[in-house]
Amino acid sequence: MAIQLRTSGVFNLGSLGGDGSDTDFDSVVLLLDGSGGGNSTVPDSSSINNTVTNVSSGVSNANITGPYGATQDVLSFDGSNDSLEFTVSSDMELAGDFTIEAWVQRSSVSTRQCLIAYWGVSGDPRFRIEFDRVPDNISFFAETTTHDFSSSGTNTEVANTWFHLAATRSGSTYEIFIDGSSLGTLTGSTATFTGSSTYSNKGHIGSLTNSTTFFGGKIADFRITKGVARYTNNFTPPASALPTTAARATRPTRKWGGLVGRSLVETTESTEDPYWDDTVLYLRANNNSTDETGRHTPTMGTGGYSTNVPFSASSNTHSFNFNNTTAHRITLPNSTDFQFGSGEFTIEAFVRWDGTGQLGALFNTYEGTGTGDGMLFGVAGLAGGNMRLYCSSNGSSWDMANGADGGMQLTANTWHHIALVRESNGSIYSYKDGTKTTTALSTSTASIYTNGTDDAHIGGNTTNYEWMGQIDEFRITKGVARYTGDFIAPTASFPTSASTTNVPTTGVLSLAEHYQSKL
Repeated sequence: MAIQLRTSGVFNLGSLGGDGSDTDFDSVVLLLDGSGGGNSTVPDSSSINNTVTNVSSGVSNANITGPYGATQDVLSFDGSNDSLEFTVSSDMELAGDFTIEAWVQRSSVSTRQCLIAYWGVSGDPRFRIEFDRVPDNISFFAETTTHDFSSSGTNTEVANTWFHLAATRSGSTYEIFIDGSSLGTLTGSTATFTGSSTYSNKGHIGSLTNSTTFFGGKIADFRITKGVARYTNNFTPPASALPTTAARATRPTRKWGGLVGRSLVETTESTEDPYWDDTVLYLRANNNSTDETGRHTPTMGTGGYSTNVPFSASSNTHSFNFNNTTAHRITLPNSTDFQFGSGEFTIEAFVRWDGTGQLGALFNTYEGTGTGDGMLFGVAGLAGGNMRLYCSSNGSSWDMANGADGGMQLTANTWHHIALVRESNGSIYSYKDGTKTTTALSTSTASIYTNGTDDAHIGGNTTNYEWMGQIDEFRITKGVARYTGDFIAPTASFPTSASTTNVPTTGVLSLAEHYQSKL
């Protein structure tokens, strides 16, 4: 079934707004600000940190007056063979609502040019957004195994003039906006758009398949938001560069911990977790390997569970048990959730080391034993229990951290709360029982290497680095440094929902008191 919609709209830049914050940044899966032209890759400022390849480095840089009226770098496409491409990973598959938008300046308005495409053969769940051969027509084409969808809107385009284009899907309603004015809606497919093996599961910006329908002109602030239809009514386009961090105005101004001394001092305090939406993995180990976030399905090893736990509560009756064998490891299937790039993160758990073994991995992001292949954080048994970090940016050497421990040492057969935290300046610190190491384990601002295919593991990997003892309450928070200074370690299970209520408090509230209140 083919559906065609034509409407008329007026190209009106009008008065652009924007409050400088983005409450939906956690849903942004691609954000190209316009920099990086002429390089082999262009930077993605989303939390996904996609590798966006500049095919043959054809997309160049242009330092011109941008859409916001000031001189800036933008991506320049020549219209003959320029294209950007990225892998359509599970993070990039478009299920449910979504928004695709960009500031665009076309060199010519009378040629067929593709802005973005997840393309494939007939029958694949594919889509494209393109400018038709007929001037002033914009087409949003989508096809699934059951039907086709095509939408065209009429607008008054002017060559070499910036305009804001947005395409949204809300439920089954598709809509195109030019400078914030809707060009019409229609009902279409609710299918999940994925990559096609025919085109190596790639998405393309500036061409249909990197071989045809090339875009000619300039692009800035290209953004894809997954799970959110940002615009369902006419709106004022942004008047400044898109934000690259989430807006947290309704969350506490302090993070859990990271304050002067060892107490959390606030005038208002959340009853739950202000960073639950940033939590990408949480294993309570309560006699199962369930991820409380619902994002992952870990594969449990043969080590089973222990009733030796760091604190007694109905939510914490068991811990994960490890005994110097790779068969006991917990496998976390490959996911961009565990590809941290250059951003903030917090990896934490309660651990009990039995005092033996050589190098036991609390967490690592690669399969084998290759030097520089990702990141490993674990206890060095032969060094007396120091918690060491090995970290690489290049995949061939531990250039970021080579066994750095910051002086932290575990006591055998004793439960400790351990945290590994990367702060906004790139420095990585570790914490034991709420006390921060005085020396950073790494001060590099580089992106942490990933080969994009290896699974992550807890307690060892497929060949080595077996943990000896127990691990409990394992949590990873991506994009947030929960701790930036000494804090009181929790004495109960972590919350499993986002903040919904602010409860006035006075004086001092420790994390221990906060979590005990949840029992």
